[in-house]
Amino acid sequence: TYLAAVINKNGAAVPIASVFLGDRIIVKLIAIKSGEIIVNMLTRKPNEAMSAKPSVEVIRKFRLQGINLVEVK
Repeated sequence: TYLAAVINKNGAAVPIASVFLGDRIIVKLIAIKSGEIIVNMLTRKPNEAMSAKPSVEVIRKFRLQGINLVEVK
């Protein structure tokens, strides 16, 4: 699953940057607040099988810097 940043350029959606969030995750919420893209998602524990249902809640924050999405810690 990827997060993609898109801007409105004269009424057309233009992709700017993307970042890989994870394999077989569940995205619960995406919000934009104070210039940050906030992703609330469920993933797995380290070393947990990919067949396991995602159950670990994680919040990741990103900011657009130039043409890159950079994760904010």
